[in-house]
Amino acid sequence: MNSQRHACYGFSLVELVVAVALTALTSLLLLNLYDMGIRAWRINQAHISQQESLTRINTALRTVLANIYPMADRSAKHLVNFRGAPREMSFFARLTTANNGAMSKVVLRFAEENRQISLFVDWSNPTDSTKKSSSLLAKNLRIGEFSYFRGGEEQSGWRADWISQETLPDLIQIKIASSTLSWPPIIVHPKIDSGTFCRYDPVDNTCKAL
Repeated sequence: MNSQRHACYGFSLVELVVAVALTALTSLLLLNLYDMGIRAWRINQAHISQQESLTRINTALRTVLANIYPMADRSAKHLVNFRGAPREMSFFARLTTANNGAMSKVVLRFAEENRQISLFVDWSNPTDSTKKSSSLLAKNLRIGEFSYFRGGEEQSGWRADWISQETLPDLIQIKIASSTLSWPPIIVHPKIDSGTFCRYDPVDNTCKAL
């Protein structure tokens, strides 16, 4: 009776090494794709967060600047109490979310530290400057600048400052940009007629027309 040989088939060592190498390579590629997806998601979330923050800043600045009061300067009644510079401006306005909605002396200012710019809003009682508060509106900016527009004159146009003037600016422009996101300039027209001077009345906290 002839003996029968049974052959046993399996994987050789080389085949096992190749299979392990391919599995490792596939896992590495999948991990890299996952890491790229996570980074892209984080970048997108950061952009969305910045856009939402700038939208809130835009709304807050427009609300405040649109309600500037043409308060007469104490030292010169024919001049409006508004001072504008490239990095700071001060004026009187009624803040609905601060100082219990009372008339306030408001200062908007850009402060730079370690090449990063922050935007602050300070407000105080018109008759007591010691009662002052401050709030940070934006930080980590690379651009922060105010400018002012005068129209209806031969020398109309944008200017870097607005000091010792008889009227409020016709337009106020604010340029803001971060290191990763640029924002269209915020341009606001003060709603209150700057040709009507008023003086602060501490009794009822209003601006009385002169």
